[in-house]
Amino acid sequence: MHRLSHRAGFTLIELLVVIAIIAILIGLLLPAVQRVRDAANRVKCANNLKQIGLALQHYHDTYGSFPPALDNSWPYYPYAYVSWMGRILPFVEQDNLWANTVAMEMPGSQPAPFNPFNFPSPQCYYFPWDAYPDGTQRYQALATTLQVYSCPADSRTLQAAVVSQAGYTMKLAFTAYQGVNGTSHLAGDGMLNSVQNTTGKCPLGCRIADVVDGASNTLMAGERPPSASLIFGCWFADAGTSNNGDGGVTLGVREINEQISGLPATDQCPRGPYNFVPGTLGNECDLFHFWSFHSGGANFLFVDGSVHFLGYSADGILAALATRSGGERIEVP
Repeated sequence: MHRLSHRAGFTLIELLVVIAIIAILIGLLLPAVQRVRDAANRVKCANNLKQIGLALQHYHDTYGSFPPALDNSWPYYPYAYVSWMGRILPFVEQDNLWANTVAMEMPGSQPAPFNPFNFPSPQCYYFPWDAYPDGTQRYQALATTLQVYSCPADSRTLQAAVVSQAGYTMKLAFTAYQGVNGTSHLAGDGMLNSVQNTTGKCPLGCRIADVVDGASNTLMAGERPPSASLIFGCWFADAGTSNNGDGGVTLGVREINEQISGLPATDQCPRGPYNFVPGTLGNECDLFHFWSFHSGGANFLFVDGSVHFLGYSADGILAALATRSGGERIEVP
């Protein structure tokens, strides 16, 4: 005699119910995972800014001032266009990159002739974006990605990219952070402003003694992703949209677009002033204001080395926080 065997299984309705439950659980879980990832990226960016702040303090202790945002002396003097992030390389444990930079500023290290943008003088020796005749870029830092200048929320800052401009191809590494030049690069009332070199030596930048408003109430740097086109935001050297580093390595909280870059993508953007509002990856005009890929706002470094996450609702007080001696009495949110 054979017993009848019954094989257990799911009915179609039961299977559909299980699938529906799994879909609901996934729908509930994904936003939570995204929130955790966003929080982790936000904390990582804050830690990067804290390291940058410490490096800036060490630079100040060594040289008596913070570095200038960049030296816009054209290529006639050493370290032309090298940014404030380039200047603090020895203080972010990048001595080798700084040593290469110093070596490339020595007489005889320059390729000649080299004048890709048809500068009026043949003495364009200190052009940071140039290369040797074989195409090798002189400055290692130009295409070196540094974690301290990157943001894990923006993959573009995690690896160098090949960028073409005016028929000239460069490999560049980008940053998620901009120095605060104050209200705008035209006002220059902030901490990291461009300077004009007239002696061949690095001019002094702002000093802590210049901060009348208080070091804990004055912005030093903040988050802003590279431009959509990847033309602006190279951490080592970036002349910005007006040759003063604006939009490249330094930015005002009410930045003005002078519309003189010669690039349609930026010259067609509104003149401004721009405000602290959310941005998008595909909008080139968002290079003129601070924003981040974090939800609700961006991290900012203050002169005293502290880092605060400011929501976009703080835009109303950002202009007061950006000036070093405006006399405003503002409490940081």
